[in-house]
Amino acid sequence: MALRFLCSLFVGVLFLHCVKKDDKLSNTELLQDVLLVLSYPYLINNCAITGINPQGPVPVISAGYGARGSRQVSVSALQNPIADRRVCVYYPSDQTNPAPVLFLFHGFSSPSAEPYYPLIDFYVSKGYVVVFPIYFSDNRPPQQNYDIMWAGLTYAVNTYPNRIDTKKVGFMGHSYGGGATPYMAHKGLFEQSWGSSGSFMYLAAPWYSFNTTNSNLADFTTATKLIVQVHQEDDTNDHRMAIDIFNNVTSIPSTERSYQIIYTDSFGGYTLKADHYVPIKDTIIGIGALNGLDFYGVWRQLDALTDYAFNGAGSATALGTGSGSFSMGSYPDGSQVKKMDFTRSPSPLQAESYYSQQWSNPLNPR
Repeated sequence: MALRFLCSLFVGVLFLHCVKKDDKLSNTELLQDVLLVLSYPYLINNCAITGINPQGPVPVISAGYGARGSRQVSVSALQNPIADRRVCVYYPSDQTNPAPVLFLFHGFSSPSAEPYYPLIDFYVSKGYVVVFPIYFSDNRPPQQNYDIMWAGLTYAVNTYPNRIDTKKVGFMGHSYGGGATPYMAHKGLFEQSWGSSGSFMYLAAPWYSFNTTNSNLADFTTATKLIVQVHQEDDTNDHRMAIDIFNNVTSIPSTERSYQIIYTDSFGGYTLKADHYVPIKDTIIGIGALNGLDFYGVWRQLDALTDYAFNGAGSATALGTGSGSFSMGSYPDGSQVKKMDFTRSPSPLQAESYYSQQWSNPLNPR
């Protein structure tokens, strides 16, 4: 098992560099990157609690949606019942009653909670629970990973009925996990009857969605609020995957779903890069960054979407009305960060050839 995972990590590094079509990498540089991965334990099936170190010229949000709450964070690491992978259950340290839950699904290149920990910390600080099932980053059929994720969710729910309130549920995924999110949400809402008092989905830069039909997507109703979000310089996942899901949840009224685009911007030599890895912190293999794109583009939106889905407030901040743009904060000189667009009529920013994971790839089941 350990050897297979090390091989998977090696393949993951190769994948990360192969998708950068215009970069040339020497054998020495590739070896250095592989060694970095192998020396980085938090990338391996880990339920981490780590330090949080914001970067860049945009300060964290201090009040309102997107501002960290007052709760401290604890974690329980469960063993997935069907795979050698962990299920991380994060909860407020002082929790005394069941709380609404976010089921969070990671990307292929980040098979650990550590890269997502700032997002997890933010969400749990507001009084919620996060369940983070880790799957395998290898070449197994996606449905096997979907089964692992699903087994992790149900095991966590059954293990902690005094912590997790499944009447209010959110499903959020990034990349591979974003593609899996509609499948997981459909099973939770319609097979388990979760979300009777509120539900939402949040897809960030989603990859292909397997075993998810248009009929499945049409089952979601106005009771489920939706954000589908893409990033301007994401050259990994074709925006057409995100658009496909957004356009086919036909029973969710347009007022209850929003397609959002985060843009790259720069100030004083620092670049807020809207690439594939916006939702994660900086990692030792050089992907991700914790900055204003997270605070305004992800944390604020998730916070408001949760409030809207569970309490009926926050719609204007989470989803907007029609088409328009959201503030992304300001720089030290008072100038505005490039705004995030939202629309109900999305179109891709680039031709398919721009992306390494293209819509027309035979691997795409939709």
